[in-house]
Amino acid sequence: MSTNALGPLHVLDGASEILDRVLAADPNHIGNLRWRGDLYRYLSDDSSAERVYNTALDAHKASGGSYALSTKYVMRTTST
Repeated sequence: MSTNALGPLHVLDGASEILDRVLAADPNHIGNLRWRGDLYRYLSDDSSAERVYNTALDAHKASGGSYALSTKYVMRTTST
């Protein structure tokens, strides 16, 4: 299994490969980070999802919050 800065990559109908290419070009793209986190959640990889969601929040803060980031989909998470 290959890895990148966000952790192990899982291939699900090519979605992970596409996200990897897009995030390689723009590693702080908040929408794509959300989708990566959602993919990890779908695959029950909660620790990777948490890491990616937190990266998305940090990127959002660093960008000055130039657009609304829905906390319905992205929020600081804590392990249970």
